[in-house]
Amino acid sequence: MHTNYGDILDRIDEPPLWWDEHAVPRYTPFRPERMANIYAREAALVLINCQFCKRPFQVAFSSPVQRFTTVTEPFLGPPELIRHQILAKTLRFGDPPNVDCCAGVTATSIERRVLEYWVKPYAIGEGVVLEQIGSGSRLSGVIKGRNAMNWRREQAFEIDITQEL
Repeated sequence: MHTNYGDILDRIDEPPLWWDEHAVPRYTPFRPERMANIYAREAALVLINCQFCKRPFQVAFSSPVQRFTTVTEPFLGPPELIRHQILAKTLRFGDPPNVDCCAGVTATSIERRVLEYWVKPYAIGEGVVLEQIGSGSRLSGVIKGRNAMNWRREQAFEIDITQEL
């Protein structure tokens, strides 16, 4: 369940253009650098619908930095890439933004289409060079090239992701 931002929504006459990863309304055109997760390596703007009232929302997805199952359990390794979830049609936002529509506060969302997909090339191994450190066999990834850290749009992942029921 997401927080209701009625205090913001009631003061602005126009609807939000998109909602960030935490279902916070945003009124400026989507750009990956405007997401809540400043460490994101991937970003997607996705069209979803509330499962009950079918209201559409454009919501952002960002890649998590790391995965833990609980505070006391160990690191589970790098998270699955958003691009893999897009291709498998398993990308899930969960509850839609809370706008006090029908049962939308506790509804889930239906993911429809990836409208924009962005990646930082180093996130998928581009621009990363492995080099030997010292005389040992330990290898370390080094980011080379100034474009490896810039966002790049990849339209090949801007596809329909509706799952057939």
